[in-house]
Amino acid sequence: MFESLPEKVYCSKCNIHTNHKVIHKENIESETPNDFYWDEYYFIAQCAGCDEINFVKIYTDEDMDRYSTSPTNYYRLTTYPPQPPLDTSRYEILYDKRIFNNVPDTIEKVYNEVCDAFNGKLYYLSTMGLRMLIESICLDLEITEGTILNDDFTEPKLSKKGKAIINKDLHGKIFGLYEKRYITIPQLQVLIEIKNFGNAAAHEIKKPQKHLIKDMIKIIEDLLHMHYDLKDVLPKQVKQKK
Repeated sequence: MFESLPEKVYCSKCNIHTNHKVIHKENIESETPNDFYWDEYYFIAQCAGCDEINFVKIYTDEDMDRYSTSPTNYYRLTTYPPQPPLDTSRYEILYDKRIFNNVPDTIEKVYNEVCDAFNGKLYYLSTMGLRMLIESICLDLEITEGTILNDDFTEPKLSKKGKAIINKDLHGKIFGLYEKRYITIPQLQVLIEIKNFGNAAAHEIKKPQKHLIKDMIKIIEDLLHMHYDLKDVLPKQVKQKK
């Protein structure tokens, strides 16, 4: 019945399914016509791609043939060496995305791409994406600049002329978030660190450890939840208590 292999089979050297040329075949079948009919075929086969020798067994019986619903369901094919189990660690979901209710679509798309990059183990991209996420929040809140504070975050940093330094890049915008009371001093410090990590990933090809990226994603999530999902909820709850 089977003079050649009916389909591509797994090659242990190529590590994929390939066409094989049959070198030798043996057939064993049920002995008498009155018995339950079955067939076993044993092949020594050579991969058409790399010439590796592999062994193939095909089993079929009358029930499989009778009740088959497709051309490949009436036999069972096994290869030796067998194909190893799929390494599912590459597809492991490392971070569950948070569901937001009122976060603007543009910001949520950036957030989703940050999580997708992290789950795909693209840690440089996810770190740079976190910087973009802060930028997108500033853009949505119309924060275009900010007054830089000194190292103690207690008063404005002064230029050589004694004037407060106002900065229009992302560093300044983060201080602008604080000026507009969107964030606290601890949040300000954390966002600056996230911005610095994003810069280092983009310009110095440096990335933080995986657990730290995960923590930074959570911090941004809390910020989004507080300023978008809770902005309409908290005032209503306060009024109800009064």
